[in-house]
Amino acid sequence: MILTKAEESEIIEVYKKYFESYAKGDVNTLSSLIDEHYIQIGSAESEVFFNKRDAMQFINDTIGQIAGKTEIRNRIVKLEPLNDYILVNEFFDMYVLDGNDWSYYSKFRASSLMQKKDNHWVLIHQHSSMPDIRTGEGENIAIEKITKENLELRDAVKRRTIELEQKNRELAVEAALERVRARTMAMQHSYELKDAANLLFQQVKELGIEAWTCGYNIWDEDKKTVTSWLSRGVMQPPFKIPLTENLTLNHFYEAAQRGESLFVEEVTGETIIELYSFLGSLLVSQGVSEEIRQPGYSPPAYQVNHAAFFSYGHLLFVTYKQYPEAHEIFKRFAVVFEQTYTRFLDLEKAEKQAREAQIEVALERVRSRSMAMHKSEELAATARRRLRGGIPSTARTPANASS
Repeated sequence: MILTKAEESEIIEVYKKYFESYAKGDVNTLSSLIDEHYIQIGSAESEVFFNKRDAMQFINDTIGQIAGKTEIRNRIVKLEPLNDYILVNEFFDMYVLDGNDWSYYSKFRASSLMQKKDNHWVLIHQHSSMPDIRTGEGENIAIEKITKENLELRDAVKRRTIELEQKNRELAVEAALERVRARTMAMQHSYELKDAANLLFQQVKELGIEAWTCGYNIWDEDKKTVTSWLSRGVMQPPFKIPLTENLTLNHFYEAAQRGESLFVEEVTGETIIELYSFLGSLLVSQGVSEEIRQPGYSPPAYQVNHAAFFSYGHLLFVTYKQYPEAHEIFKRFAVVFEQTYTRFLDLEKAEKQAREAQIEVALERVRSRSMAMHKSEELAATARRRLRGGIPSTARTPANASS
C-alpha cells in the first residue's frame, strides 16, 4: 500500500485525536476511535487487554489520573504501511502537572496498528512502553540488583538533566522569537523586511537549524502571488512569485487554501530542476541579479520546504534535511511575525489617514482664503500662505528602498 498525502494526513489526524482525547478525558471520542477487537498492552503492569470492553473499563476507572494532568511534547510520528494495516510508531516526552508546574515524567514509545473499517480509520492494536531506567549504556537488561536509593537518584538526575536541557532550549527559542519580534515592531517601512529576513535567518541558524534560506512571502492583492523577501545571510532583492504556475509552488498555495498552519514537502529529481528553472526565469524577467540564474549554476539534488502560514502570507524555511523537531518553532515564528506585522500595518494605515487629514485641512484653508478674496491682488497672499506650509508634503520612500 502506498499512501497519498491526503491519506497520511487523515491517519495522523485520527491517531493524534486518540491521544488528545485521552489527555482531555474525552472518553466518548476515544471509544469511537478503537475497534471492538482492540488489543492494548500498556506501560502499566495491569494494562493488558484483549478487547475493547476491558480496555474501556480500565480507561473509565483511571481517566481521572490522566485528564488535564498529562501533556505530550516533542512528538515524532512515523507511518509504515503493512498490507491492509498501518503501523504507527511514535516517540514523545511525557510531562505531568505537579502543583502549578509541568514536570518531565519519562520518554514514551508507542506502536499502534490502524485499519480502515466502515470508511474510517480505527486503532486495532497498541503497545506502549517507557525505557527501563535501570539499564545502562549498552545494556539490554540489568542483571545485578541495585538499591532503591541508587535507582531513585539516577532517575532524578536523568529527569533533572532533561528538564534543564529543555528549559535552556525553550529560553533560546524565546530569545530568538523576541529578537525577531523586536525588529519587526521597529519597522517603519515595508522595505525593512529585508533586515527582518536577515535576522530571522541568523536566529534560525543559532538554534542549530541548518537552513539554506528563509524569509517572508507576503501576499499580493490577488492572493495568488507573493512578494518574497529571502535571506541566506546576505539578503537577495525582493521579487514576486506566482504560486499557481509551478507544481511545487502551487502546493504552498493549496496548503494556504486548506488553512494549514505548516506545510512540509521534500523536493527532488525533475521536480527540483523545474522549480529552480522557473525561479531563475522569474529573476531574469524581473531584473533581479541572483546566483540561481548565473551560468553553470546547478540546483541542489534534494531540499525540504517548510511553509509556516499566517494571515498575510507565509514564512519559508528551506533545509537540506528533515527537521521534525523544528516544526513547532517554525509555527511560533509565524505567530510572532503575524502579531507584529499586523501592528505595523495598523500604524501604517493610521499614519496614512493622518497625512490625508492634514492635507484636507490645508486644502480647506486655501479654499476658504480663496473664497474670501475680493481683489485679484489677494492671489499673491493666498499663494504665500500655501508655500508657508498650508499643504504638508507626503512621505516618500527612500531612493534605495525596494518595492
